[in-house]
Amino acid sequence: VQPTPEAVLMVRGWLPKRSKPDTLRVGINIGCATDGAAHKRMPLEELASHIKAWQKNISIELFLTGAENEFVINQSFFECLEGINSMPKVAINLAGRTDLKTITALISEMDIFISTDSGPYHMAVALKVPTLCWLTDEGNGSIHQDLWVKCVVNPDEKIFLTAMNQLTDLFRSPHE
Repeated sequence: VQPTPEAVLMVRGWLPKRSKPDTLRVGINIGCATDGAAHKRMPLEELASHIKAWQKNISIELFLTGAENEFVINQSFFECLEGINSMPKVAINLAGRTDLKTITALISEMDIFISTDSGPYHMAVALKVPTLCWLTDEGNGSIHQDLWVKCVVNPDEKIFLTAMNQLTDLFRSPHE
């Protein structure tokens, strides 16, 4: 699942220089635009609220992934962030721009990845990128038991922040 050097170079061309050296690059795969999958999608307003709380202590840049038909969902999430004055300085919607080669390269360039149970979630786990998997139903998803993965079910703010802080600490102290 390792990205090719060519794909990494291409993806790095999409990413701006970090706004600050200690800023975390956070990939989010909201997904679930396929027919019948909307019930698996993390609630956009809750995700935005939790991201706002997390940003009180950390600087982040957001890079949203997804299929072409998920571009609008990602834009709706950005609108939620804007509505609560929490849009990071760098927030880029890359839905529809990636293929199998570039999605692995993009995920590998992230410091933390947030996703539902999806292909990009499993890729992030395989790439050992600290990953939060947001499930909407108990028992409705694949739960990886790796050190760099936290799976939560409809987390309240406290659970979300605890998981994200653990992943942030893990990022700052790289795992083997």
